[in-house]
Amino acid sequence: MRGKLLLGIIFSIVFITATKNADAQGRIELSGWGGHMVSGDIGFYEGDFTIDGNTTFGGALGFEIAKNTLVELTFSNTATNAHFFPHVSGYLPWNGKIGINYLMIGSVKEFYFGESPVVPYFGGELGTSITNVKESTVSDLWRFSIALKGGLKIFLSDAIGIKLQARMLMPLYFAGVGFYGGIGTGGSSAGLSLNGGVVVLQGDFTAGLVFRFNK
Repeated sequence: MRGKLLLGIIFSIVFITATKNADAQGRIELSGWGGHMVSGDIGFYEGDFTIDGNTTFGGALGFEIAKNTLVELTFSNTATNAHFFPHVSGYLPWNGKIGINYLMIGSVKEFYFGESPVVPYFGGELGTSITNVKESTVSDLWRFSIALKGGLKIFLSDAIGIKLQARMLMPLYFAGVGFYGGIGTGGSSAGLSLNGGVVVLQGDFTAGLVFRFNK
């Protein structure tokens, strides 16, 4: 609960600051996209936890805070399946549906080349991943996450363009924190304990539209 409250405060402060700076710089961007999230795999002593790749959707709201630099608030959602393949006795195989949501904030640096309508960009994000297991006995899993992203904006006019993007997403866990909430001999009740590091590397490749508003 403290983590969710702290994240909410950080988002609120950055949102207010970005909005004020956007007034000074004079540009706001709104984008939406769809694409594919690649599969991910986590190896434990007890077994392997695999997340299938599937369709992903998302959007971003960007505020210019400096020349060719934006702060972006992003959200994405992927509905997919997950599987647990045990390596040792005492654990049963598990298959189920999960939803993965990313709520992130970050900065984006754009690179303009004369009058070219093609604008490469690169950026980083931090925020939270929310994994929703479609079982009543398993609570949602919130984890601090970081991401790297890059792509191209191809502007068809001053106001609208095509956005092509790739991201590498890294949900993190901390020492002594259980990852899943329960895979074991009793179905979804035993749980797995981790030591620290990156839970799973995920990535998505998306395409969509970007709308630019200049004041």
